[in-house]
Amino acid sequence: MTVAMPIFEGRISPVLDVAARLLVIRDRQRSEVILANADPLKLARQVVELKIDHLICGAISSPLKLALTQSGVKVTSEICGPVETVLEAFLNGNLMEGKFLMPGCCRRRKGNRSKCCRFDRLQ
Repeated sequence: MTVAMPIFEGRISPVLDVAARLLVIRDRQRSEVILANADPLKLARQVVELKIDHLICGAISSPLKLALTQSGVKVTSEICGPVETVLEAFLNGNLMEGKFLMPGCCRRRKGNRSKCCRFDRLQ
């Protein structure tokens, strides 16, 4: 599986649409890719061409998320934190813990951690 995360100063970039770099982890090999974030469709095309299976990101626009999911990329959005900690949580199946959810995400509310009313409806 190939996992990718937009990065900024060692953390998950707060907004994928304007992120400059993408960390790609493929078969335990890491590489960084410069993103051409001119528009959502070009950015989605770039991610798809990298053969990303799962994208972990912070905020993401609806058009970009829709383009990615329709192209077969699983998107887990509204995630924040240090890259290494987020990656470890993902690999251990603990990514949806409250400490990784962005402030303001409705999944942070008690009893509503499985779905996000704003973002998961596109999947």
